[in-house]
Amino acid sequence: MEAKKGNLCNLIKECFYARQILVYFVLAFLISWLFWGVVFITDKIDIINSSTASVITGISTLLVGFGPLFAAMIVIKVNGGSIRLWFRRIFLWKVKFHWYLAALVVPVLVFLASGELYSLMGGEVAERFDFNLLAVLIPLFLWNTFLGGGQEELGWRGFALLKLQEKYTALTASIILGFMHALWHLPMVFIPGTYQASSSFLFYVLSVIGIAVVCTWLYNNTGSVLPVMIYHGMNNTLPLFALLPSFDPEAIAKLTAQETTCSALRFCRRLIRKRWLSRKYPLC
Repeated sequence: MEAKKGNLCNLIKECFYARQILVYFVLAFLISWLFWGVVFITDKIDIINSSTASVITGISTLLVGFGPLFAAMIVIKVNGGSIRLWFRRIFLWKVKFHWYLAALVVPVLVFLASGELYSLMGGEVAERFDFNLLAVLIPLFLWNTFLGGGQEELGWRGFALLKLQEKYTALTASIILGFMHALWHLPMVFIPGTYQASSSFLFYVLSVIGIAVVCTWLYNNTGSVLPVMIYHGMNNTLPLFALLPSFDPEAIAKLTAQETTCSALRFCRRLIRKRWLSRKYPLC
């Protein structure tokens, strides 16, 4: 019996070492989908009072976003690595200012372009920006950057991208990771009121792949996940405008997906030609 347990442990460790990226994706999906399962079950059970259900749902939804990070930590730890050293290598704040600026501005430009297309197609958009929204947008942006989605990048870009680039080119790694990242969000398609539920999942997949290319560009040129987290946070914050009465959420989601994907494809040609997408920092 003890021999069988020992063989099983050795097999698991060997799998963790030889198939790190596969094990990582399995764990990231398993952990996050487990918490999404808690959200679904809590919503369906009537015996739990509304206040308790809200707390359980809120905590579970928050923990969903830490699935990619937890998965990376498990793989690193099982393989005898140092989580503290890994974190210090990927979370660098001393990055040139223009990369932080790019992380903030690129999502805005894409969203504005989508809004212009929406307007040309006959949609109604606000004539000018309501600066009162800043009171909501700034705290929401900070939340989305560190707790509402941006923290996912510690696992996606800080671990998975590095492992994929050991075998694939930066562009191929971006496409693979973008597809897996989009697939990871699949449960949100079945949650009413979410961005994924109000738009075509195909367009969503395309947009996430386009976003993944930009994330690779940011990470490979800085060696830090912080600009990528900021970029992710901004991408999660801007759809607030699509919830305003003047926008059709599904239409703006499709246009954003198309604009992001087309811009990423055009950008890829220039990135590849000038090698801007390639790694500037060694693998951890």
